[in-house]
Amino acid sequence: MLPNLVCMNRLIKKIHIYLGLLNLSFVLIFGVTGTVATLRHTPYRLPNPEQPPRYEPYEAPVGTSDKQVAEDIYGRLKIPLTSPPEDWAISRDNQNDLLINLYTINGPYRVTLLEKEHRLRIERVRESIWLYVDNLHSHTVREPGSDRPLRLWA
Repeated sequence: MLPNLVCMNRLIKKIHIYLGLLNLSFVLIFGVTGTVATLRHTPYRLPNPEQPPRYEPYEAPVGTSDKQVAEDIYGRLKIPLTSPPEDWAISRDNQNDLLINLYTINGPYRVTLLEKEHRLRIERVRESIWLYVDNLHSHTVREPGSDRPLRLWA
């Protein structure tokens, strides 16, 4: 009977240590996120992309709405860890080109449909590690289109 108590004691200690480490990771993530949110003194706006844009040929289907075109572009690009574009992420610029912002925890993608040129301009915006942790912290299971690794995290 004594060996069973020793095994049970070891198991309880291991579970206790793992739960403590898990709680420590949560405290660190919430702490970094709170610090970033507190120290950010300007409203959030997309930074300028650091990489040159990528272009892909694309012709929008005739007679479709901006939302339908944005969903078609989202389906074609298959950018990992993105959600389908919401209405607020779809707009038109001064040249009447369709702008779509696809958000990931790694930073947003700006996709512009250049209708006159029949192509897409895809810009990747990289964010700092602090904003990455903030995005990771704020991700929820209810977000549409989330990939399996993110669902397991949330």
